[in-house]
Amino acid sequence: MKENGGEAIDAIGPIIANIYNDIFSQQLVKVQSPNNPESDIYCPAHHLWKQ
Repeated sequence: MKENGGEAIDAIGPIIANIYNDIFSQQLVKVQSPNNPESDIYCPAHHLWKQ
């Protein structure tokens, strides 16, 4: 869709927001977030991560 002056965002923005809301509310995509690192795998004295 061609957009010259930014006017299309008023029409397209709500549609995109609805699509994202539908996808995530219906769990069509399983979101994976990384676990928080535990405090014992990081050495703050040397600024190193243990493997």
